[in-house]
Amino acid sequence: MDRKEEKMSLLDILSGLLSVAVLVISYLQWHLAKRKRKDDLFKLRYEFYKKITEYIKDASLIDHTKGYEYPFEVFWEYHIEFVENIIIEAKFLFGINIANYLREYMDDSNLKSTFKKCKLQHEGDFPWIPPLEFTKQFEKYLTLK
Repeated sequence: MDRKEEKMSLLDILSGLLSVAVLVISYLQWHLAKRKRKDDLFKLRYEFYKKITEYIKDASLIDHTKGYEYPFEVFWEYHIEFVENIIIEAKFLFGINIANYLREYMDDSNLKSTFKKCKLQHEGDFPWIPPLEFTKQFEKYLTLK
């Protein structure tokens, strides 16, 4: 084997190793980007979940029998606008099933019973937690894998 063939085979080996290294780095970058996208989506979903549960908690604390600090119409307009916005946001973050569930859950006819259930949880020394049937809807989206 002459010197020229020796240099060629060394260059072939080095270019092969470089190709493998580029392939490994590309795979790692793809995997990292995929993981980051999942983490970012989880954070967005969790913030949404916190926002909706805080709203339900705060709204359930309002004593609907004794009047309001502000007119009911003001609360109701805010409620309708809030629900419309969260349904749109839920559709993009979770899909149509969660959006439809929230539409039904926050519907006028269910609202008073929802708030009543939540209010019962405020009694006693226990911290407020969202109703179990509500939380179950979000479990598969808020479980880290």
